[in-house]
Amino acid sequence: MNSPAIKVLAGPSLTMQAASETTTAGLSGLLSAGSLAVDLMPHDREDLVVFLHNKLAMARMAQAKSTHFLGRLYNRFAGEDPEYVEFSGAHLKQVLAFAGRSVPGGVSASGSYGLRVDIAQQALDRLRQEGAEAE
Repeated sequence: MNSPAIKVLAGPSLTMQAASETTTAGLSGLLSAGSLAVDLMPHDREDLVVFLHNKLAMARMAQAKSTHFLGRLYNRFAGEDPEYVEFSGAHLKQVLAFAGRSVPGGVSASGSYGLRVDIAQQALDRLRQEGAEAE
């Protein structure tokens, strides 16, 4: 593939945070605290297998939809990308470690990143193989 392995979807920025606080009257921190906590919490091995399996299933559905115009339009509006799987920075670091890849500098735990589907699949395959060997 010629696509970059990782693309930045959204990184933490003071400008973005200030705009968010202005539009939600300061409640965005309260409303999104639970979501942020889940994105920062690392998965154990078994949960990571399920998490990756579900993310890759969504990517496969986006790939199937991308074969026709209405599917591509749906993907655009739904925010689905057939080539990348979206992860928080914390989860990206975990997945890259299991894929046997180094984490590039500048990856923030609270950022949002896209990881190429083939690399996410490598991580899932490794996790499953290690799980089978452990049994």
